[in-house]
Amino acid sequence: MSTNKVLPAGSKRNVVPPTQAAGENEGKSTNNDLLAAPTQKKNKKAVEKARKRNLLTGVNSLVGHSLFQQMRNDDVMIKTGGKPHEFLGTLISKDADFVPVPNASIHILNSKTHPKTFTKGVLTSDIIVIDLLSGTDAAEAE
Repeated sequence: MSTNKVLPAGSKRNVVPPTQAAGENEGKSTNNDLLAAPTQKKNKKAVEKARKRNLLTGVNSLVGHSLFQQMRNDDVMIKTGGKPHEFLGTLISKDADFVPVPNASIHILNSKTHPKTFTKGVLTSDIIVIDLLSGTDAAEAE
């Protein structure tokens, strides 16, 4: 019984040519494209999945500033060439006059003046942080 099984002549899996005897080419591969590592293309969705959309309520509070500093990744993404996280935020209205927003890149949402935009921002966010202790509006938190 022969151990040399030969596939059809046009097959890429035909490693041992049919003219060679069994055991003559043992351990050697005549078809190098089978051994080559497959090339992986960067999937655009995988790159986009690395980019998170974060919603922080009370972004102008001390907790909001701290969370923004911990969650931001723009310094890493500049080096790697990716897109940094996107931040949405709401303001605590009583502190809005004297406590600034941590960064100008944060898109500020207002649930009272633009309710549809606020709802869309909440629904499309990957991470939502609701700070109930810093004075966030109760209707906004619901």
